[in-house]
Amino acid sequence: MAIIDDSIVRGDTIKSTVKRLRGANAGEIHLFITYPKIIGPCFYGIDMSTYSELIGARLDDEEIATEIGADSVNYLPLNEYVKSTGMSKYQLCLGCVTNNYPTPKADQLAKEMKKKINQGLKEKGRIYEN
Repeated sequence: MAIIDDSIVRGDTIKSTVKRLRGANAGEIHLFITYPKIIGPCFYGIDMSTYSELIGARLDDEEIATEIGADSVNYLPLNEYVKSTGMSKYQLCLGCVTNNYPTPKADQLAKEMKKKINQGLKEKGRIYEN
């Protein structure tokens, strides 16, 4: 079975869907996600504010599939996403999928927090509130 979804942020919704499908005796379940893997928080109004809440920031594709109970997770490659918009990558904010943010302060905050997380720090809320 192929499931197409727009994105995976935390993984809760798709995990619930896969569980229901497994309960209905679905065979193989392969996810096709039409947005690249979200690996970083958003500082510009989308409620994705910490690395720890983002499944793509914590796990690789195989681990995500295992975590949500699917056989595979397949993301649209970044270059294909950009191509599909008809714009150049310089016209788009891609911070949440590249960890390179278009504004200096957001880029600084993200890189500092990512470094702290890699050193074992636990996030205590939104990056810009720490």
